[in-house]
Amino acid sequence: MNTVLSVISGNQSDLGQGGIIAVISAALVFLMLSLIVLITWLVFKVISGVTAKAKPPVVPVAASAQPVNTALDEDATVAALVASIDYRNETKKDIKVISIKEIK
Repeated sequence: MNTVLSVISGNQSDLGQGGIIAVISAALVFLMLSLIVLITWLVFKVISGVTAKAKPPVVPVAASAQPVNTALDEDATVAALVASIDYRNETKKDIKVISIKEIK
């Protein structure tokens, strides 16, 4: 520890002592970064544990709804995507598209 203090105070100017300070400083930086990563990982686990308990809402579908063949109809696919994105933005919850019906 005396070598670190002597280099900082300017009593000696040795390249080896400067190297020691550089290594100690780099180790402290990596230690602090590791601590930050650990804290953010723990916060992520806590937040994902809380949100995992909430289930996405299920939107009821009429029994007489005829599903549209979205593989053949590009407009129906685009409409379903836009509607699901709009509903997701409105409710701020995860959703699942179960079926699509055409309204005439």
